[in-house]
Amino acid sequence: MFKKIKESGAIEKYKELRKNPQTKAIMSLGVWMVFFLIIILFTRGIGSNKTYRSESVKKINGYEFTYSNDVTSIFGVSQGKEKLYNVDGKKFYYNGSDVYLVNGHALVKQDNHIGILKIDLDMIDNLTSNLQEIDMGEYKRCLIPLSNFLNLFEEDTEVDLTLASTYNIIVDRYYSGSIINMIKIDLSSYYSYRGINNDGILTIDIYNINNVFDLKEYGDMVGGVR
Repeated sequence: MFKKIKESGAIEKYKELRKNPQTKAIMSLGVWMVFFLIIILFTRGIGSNKTYRSESVKKINGYEFTYSNDVTSIFGVSQGKEKLYNVDGKKFYYNGSDVYLVNGHALVKQDNHIGILKIDLDMIDNLTSNLQEIDMGEYKRCLIPLSNFLNLFEEDTEVDLTLASTYNIIVDRYYSGSIINMIKIDLSSYYSYRGINNDGILTIDIYNINNVFDLKEYGDMVGGVR
């Protein structure tokens, strides 16, 4: 006949605790908390910071840009993670992590972040990598879950983005041949979700692709930041 396998002390302890109504309720609650935590982490992982680059974006090593909406216009150059741009007559350099005011031949570190400039080709490419594009004739449209957008755009995002996942950011991409040359982004749901003023449609014009000056000199200057 089959020989009964002796249960380990841990299993016996578990069965003993399950017999107690109070500890049983606590254990059941713990199991459900772990389950929901896994679901939340999985949801956040959909819009993670892993960088995806499509073949069309991989061909772009640098470009000039204009960001414009109802309240501002920003002109500049992007090369990899670096950006050199002008806002209200002042020139700024972004090295991929920090913003610096260009003051002659010196860089002065700033407390502010790059704001809407964070919404660049790489970020949009990453957000739309697993989404179906809708061919609208003149452009191609993607509906990006707001929760995914928040994960990449904001540095400090709340864990529970269930409500945000019910809204979409609308991204329309315009092409010249196979190369993207303009992006229009409707951020209305983001402004509404955060309860801030709606700055209107964000338009990103992209030009002089792979024909921009090197930003290396600004990167070299970071070592002398004051």
